[in-house]
Amino acid sequence: MFAAAANNPGSADTGIGYAIDISQLADTEQAFKESEAKFRAIAEAMPQMVWSTRPDGYHDYYNTRWYEFTGVKTGSTDGEGWNNLFHPDDRERAWKRWQHSLETGDIYEIEYRLRHHSGAYLWVLGRALPIRDNSGAVVRWMGTCTDINDFKLAQERLRLSDQRKDHFLAVLSHELRNPLAPIISAAELITKGNVPLHKVKEVGSIILRQGDHMSSLIEELQDISRVSAGRVELNWQTMDLRQALYRALEQIRPLIERKQHLVSIHIEKQELPVYADERRLVQVFGNVLKNAAKYTSSGGRIDIKAMRVDDMVEVEIQDNGIGMSEEFLEHAFDLFAQSSDAASHSEGGLGIGLALVRSLVELHGGCITASSPGRSLGSKFVVTIPIQRVVE
Repeated sequence: MFAAAANNPGSADTGIGYAIDISQLADTEQAFKESEAKFRAIAEAMPQMVWSTRPDGYHDYYNTRWYEFTGVKTGSTDGEGWNNLFHPDDRERAWKRWQHSLETGDIYEIEYRLRHHSGAYLWVLGRALPIRDNSGAVVRWMGTCTDINDFKLAQERLRLSDQRKDHFLAVLSHELRNPLAPIISAAELITKGNVPLHKVKEVGSIILRQGDHMSSLIEELQDISRVSAGRVELNWQTMDLRQALYRALEQIRPLIERKQHLVSIHIEKQELPVYADERRLVQVFGNVLKNAAKYTSSGGRIDIKAMRVDDMVEVEIQDNGIGMSEEFLEHAFDLFAQSSDAASHSEGGLGIGLALVRSLVELHGGCITASSPGRSLGSKFVVTIPIQRVVE
């Protein structure tokens, strides 16, 4: 209840008084305050960033999640300050989309990169709905920002994986076609019966050589399939890791000699005992050494070191070949990964060797790392295997 009184003009004895019932107005004001309190409680409880604007798009509310995510001071993004937190490449697109929603009343929905308090730009999904009165006019916009960075990264990894798989299939068909052509040609010569006896051995050696190459490709494919499915069985035994390294060197010696590489070997004289599958370790070192030889120009250098480091055996293989870009290093051990370098493509390969190597090393309880100062500056691979690891 609201009451008031006043004297009549020119009279000290008479006047007018009135009383107005404002209880309904007070109730409305109280209800509004309670409604606002509920909204803020809900907004603060939500795991997403919540924001709200006036009908003209002026941002006047952000919940705590917004400030925790962005790390900015309270109130610093009111008005149009929010746009400065977007990635520069996303600002114009987000602004245009927001202006369209303000002009038409359409739902606002967009993915963009928002600056995190760490300084990194992370992907978020921005959405806003118009709140309308009984006449249909927009009285407020309610919006949220949802962190979708993990989803976007997974999506990108899937896209790259599909891209590498498609490239792998193209390379595989090429790699299989190459040895198949001389095999067919040689077989046709023999079946026609017009090959001199002194040429039969030469033609036969072509078939054997190319057949071995195809067999090697197929075996590599089978291996990666077994590893991926967890069907690899290791023949565990206590062995000297040096023997596996020497056997791997012997396997690639023809390639090293053909390209006249200078090989420097520094292997500890004392035994390097490990509990491992010798054949698989030969495969690991053979793959890494073959890569070093393939991607190092004729007359280049390959350095091999093997030593005991605490309770591990560390094998380091370094070359002065074509090297690897920083971008490729991030995916060097991924399945079907291939460098975009033209020199790399000229050497062939299916892009599964290093993925297989990493899997086999990890099965032995070890790890492998790759590093390179950059293209044309060589590469270094370091394999570590536990000393005499006991497997139950």
